[in-house]
Amino acid sequence: MKQDGRPSLWQRAIGPSPRIQGAEQRAAAHLMSVLMLAHVAAIGLGAVLGDLYWRRTFGTTMLQGWTAFGAVAGSGLIVFSFLLVRVGRYRTGVALYLACSTAIPLTVPFLGPEHYQVATLASGIIPVLIAAIALSHRWVLGVLASIVPIGMVELLVFPVPSHLARTGFEILVIMLVSGVLVLVLRRHQDALARLRLQTMHANEHAARRSERHYRTLFETVTDGIFLGNRDGKLIEVNRAACRQLGYTREELLGMTLTQIVPPEALEHLAGVQREVAAKGFVRVDASHLRKD
Repeated sequence: MKQDGRPSLWQRAIGPSPRIQGAEQRAAAHLMSVLMLAHVAAIGLGAVLGDLYWRRTFGTTMLQGWTAFGAVAGSGLIVFSFLLVRVGRYRTGVALYLACSTAIPLTVPFLGPEHYQVATLASGIIPVLIAAIALSHRWVLGVLASIVPIGMVELLVFPVPSHLARTGFEILVIMLVSGVLVLVLRRHQDALARLRLQTMHANEHAARRSERHYRTLFETVTDGIFLGNRDGKLIEVNRAACRQLGYTREELLGMTLTQIVPPEALEHLAGVQREVAAKGFVRVDASHLRKD
C-alpha cells in the first residue's frame, strides 16, 4: 500500500476482482493469482537454468522442438488463466490452470529421454499441491481422478518402452500416495479448523455469560463499589456508588479516588494504595464525600 492509501501496482495485479463474491472465494482467488505468477516465473527461470546446464553438458540447446513448445504453451495458458481470474472468471481460470498443470505428467510416456523424468515428476505433483494449498479437498480429488486413471490407461494402451513405462508407473504411484496423504491431512485440517471455531464460539459464549453474571451482581448489590487503577483513577462504579455519592456514572468515571475522600484522609489513602499494591487486598474503614 502506498503512503497516500492507494494500492500498489503489485496489489492491483494480485487483488481479487470485485466480481468475485464471498470472502473465502476472494481469498482463494488472491492466493491463486500469486501462485500463477510464481509458476510462470519458475518455468522461465527453470528453462533458462536447465538450458545453461544442457549446453555445458551436451553442447546443444534443450529449448527446441516439443520442449520449447511445451514451455511456451504452458506459460501462455497459465497467463491466460491468471487473466481469467483477474476479470472475475474464477472457476474457469482455476479449472484451466489445473488442466494445464495436470496435462504435464500425462506426457510422461511420450517424452523419450530419461533426463526429463525428474522434472516431469516434480511438475506432476504441482497440481496436487496447488489444489491442496489454495482450494478445497474436492479439487485435490478431482486432480487425482484426472491424472492417475488417465495416466494408467496411457501406459497400458500406448506402445511405451519398458524403462519409460516403469518410470511412468512410479510417478503415478508417487502422485497417488502423495495425493491421498494430502487429502487425509486436508480433511483432518478442516476438522481441526471446525473444532477450533466451535471451541472459540463456546469460549465466547461462556465469557459473555460470565460477564452478564458479573454485571448483574455488580449492579444489584446494595454496597457502593468503586474500581480504580494504580493511579487512583476510577474505571468503573456501580449504581449503588452513584446513588450514595450523588454523582452520575459518567461524572465519577472522570474522577480519581482523591476527589471522593475528605482532605484529611488523603495521606491515609496513599498508604492504603501502597498496601493494596503490595498485598493485593486490604480491609479499611473509610469516609467519602458526596457531591453536595
